[in-house]
Amino acid sequence: MTQGKIISAQDFINKAIKVVEIDGFEAGEKFTVKLKPVSLLAMMTKGKLPNELKAQVASLFSNSQNNPNEQVPITSIEELALMQELMNKVCEECMLEPKFSEIGEYMTDAQKTQIFTYAQGNVKQYTPSNQE
Repeated sequence: MTQGKIISAQDFINKAIKVVEIDGFEAGEKFTVKLKPVSLLAMMTKGKLPNELKAQVASLFSNSQNNPNEQVPITSIEELALMQELMNKVCEECMLEPKFSEIGEYMTDAQKTQIFTYAQGNVKQYTPSNQE
């Protein structure tokens, strides 16, 4: 077995941080944002997610293990509100430039969903590039 060169911490971070395009406000328009990967489990254990969101996260993990391509059904207004709060928390944690605190109230649900999906590892539908 050959052993490769050990990656430096800075190179690791540079590879983790991605510049990603999300939809803009007009047809065909794209915005570029800088994102870092996030861990829902780490957010839970560090107290960055309120208790009421823990069941929502658990259902996401349970569903992704059983049916990775199937979406979790939302069956009530309360679940929809919890999902929206979870998406906002993930965007807040994930967005480096611009910051969610600066633009979050102006973002569409589609934009938040794209970032949430990216943050959870479904990168096939995006074209990220390494940080310059």
